[in-house]
Amino acid sequence: MLLLSSVLLMGCPAECIDLDGDGFGQSCELGPDCDDEDANRNVDCAAFDCAVFPTAPGCSCPFGMAECYPYPEETRDVGPCQAGVTRCLESGFWGECEALVGPRIEFCNEQDDDCDGRVDEFVESPCGGCDPECIGSVWGSDVVPFEENESLVVNSRGELSLRTSVRSGEDLWVANAGDNTISRIRTPRLREIARYRSGGASPSRVAVDYLGDAFIANREFGGVGSLTKIAGDESRCIDRNENGVIDTSAGALMDEDECVLFTVAVGEVGEIPRALIVDASLGPDGSRGGNIWLGLHDGEAILEIDGETGETLRRIETPDFQPYAAAFDLRGTLWMISRDGKLLSYSRVARETPVIRLIPLACFELYGLDIDQEGRVYLSGFACDQVTRFDPLQERWTSIETPPSVRGMVVDDANERVWVAHTDGRLSEIGTSPFVLLETYNLAGPEEERPPFESIGVAMSGGNPWVVSSTRIGDTPPSIGVATRIDGEAPMHVDVGIDPHTQGDLSGSKRAAILREEGRTRLIVEGCTSDPNTVWGSIFPDVDPGLGEIEIRTRHAQTIAELADADFETLGTLPGGSPPFPLDIPSDHVLELELILRAGAPDVPPLVRTIGVEWSCPGPR
Repeated sequence: MLLLSSVLLMGCPAECIDLDGDGFGQSCELGPDCDDEDANRNVDCAAFDCAVFPTAPGCSCPFGMAECYPYPEETRDVGPCQAGVTRCLESGFWGECEALVGPRIEFCNEQDDDCDGRVDEFVESPCGGCDPECIGSVWGSDVVPFEENESLVVNSRGELSLRTSVRSGEDLWVANAGDNTISRIRTPRLREIARYRSGGASPSRVAVDYLGDAFIANREFGGVGSLTKIAGDESRCIDRNENGVIDTSAGALMDEDECVLFTVAVGEVGEIPRALIVDASLGPDGSRGGNIWLGLHDGEAILEIDGETGETLRRIETPDFQPYAAAFDLRGTLWMISRDGKLLSYSRVARETPVIRLIPLACFELYGLDIDQEGRVYLSGFACDQVTRFDPLQERWTSIETPPSVRGMVVDDANERVWVAHTDGRLSEIGTSPFVLLETYNLAGPEEERPPFESIGVAMSGGNPWVVSSTRIGDTPPSIGVATRIDGEAPMHVDVGIDPHTQGDLSGSKRAAILREEGRTRLIVEGCTSDPNTVWGSIFPDVDPGLGEIEIRTRHAQTIAELADADFETLGTLPGGSPPFPLDIPSDHVLELELILRAGAPDVPPLVRTIGVEWSCPGPR
């Protein structure tokens, strides 16, 4: 200690001690080193917690290479954020994470810089967009959010759209593959009211259109598949023998059933029709129930079929993709899965080339598919023992564990639930907000002599989930299946046909969501606070009209009280207009905006993200 003091007093500099050769260390010119055993860590050893991010630079490693993402996991694969690759250095510590893109401060650049699923939040100019010179306000922002009313709804992203009324059909249609029949169950009465011949061999997929008519895809293994349409109302049945009555299979099976409207061949030999869904092509007077979209599994193609005539309108090839299940979202996008782990999307509005994604699951064998009103896609994995949710807007995948062998599924939008069947005769209830497994129910009562098993199809009817299963006595399966209602009490069963290997929209609940035809909302905007002579600029709408229309109207006055005496005038209509829309009005102090959203089809409503309002004030700001 005395010697050190003497040296310091003599003015001799201390020697730099740098064990890892990075220029930092004790008495070094660049400064001290917080970790002198790792050249990648010197001034900020607390940047990453190795317990949380074990592959961060400077954390210990055994050998080899690894994927690295030293940021919150919820930001991974959102926006530009992506994991990188790191190598274990000879020093025994992980090196730099190469090709890493992590979250950063949000800039106004129409990108999701901070990887939170939102673009330019809190950094846009007051009037919307990235023009720093303007002042104004953004309707639909966190500061001035949209508000719901009886005809308009605000989704989880704060966007405005027409409200949907969800109605559930009273009939459940079950395809019985073992005897080539279709059971029709009147769910409030808990009984089968009719059984029809399916028109082909091995019926499986079912879809119900907007009029309540049922479509059935017959797989016809080894032959040419077929599509059968059955009227859901006797008024649409055809008295072909002109005997004054409708001859139908309400009591016994009939070969010439006058409520079976057509059976048509689909595809070629061995192409096997499977995925089946109805769109909203209703015609100008609403008299049509919609067109059919059918996936040819082994044919690797999608057919669009006229729902009135059964004529194939066009064929879309899907090489290396075998359609297995299908659903439409509220933006008119068709979604399909293949069992080997692929997800297809195709816009029936834009009609561009289908997009096929690989699903990041640990196993494949996909089985069920459905979509909620937020546009999130739910997938069940037959061999994965899990349910996965995909958010297309954020390109985010989330999975939750479930009991084994998940089969068919249905989204219950009214109650924010997903119901999934299990092969062993159970049904799981999953919440969507948050996305968690809530409960699993046995489909058999405690003293059940013929318990359900091989449970596959799930549908909503009367506000309750229904599951279609085969049954068995001991280890021997009997010849009939059952449809089971779960409502909080003891399960209720209705007998159906043999081997009901059925999937799809069995009740029409997914096609029965009816949009309000029109919705209106208003916002009053006060301009300059220090000067009544506001100079109004333009309106910047960020909208998607879908298959409908959005009209923007304005009126203005010097005071709020005087607005009532002013008339609204149309500023612009989308589609058709060219925004931004200039506000060619006097320098009044108060502006009132009115948005009118109109439906053009049941499945692609207009959507308003934000409405920017621009103004300036005389004199210095």
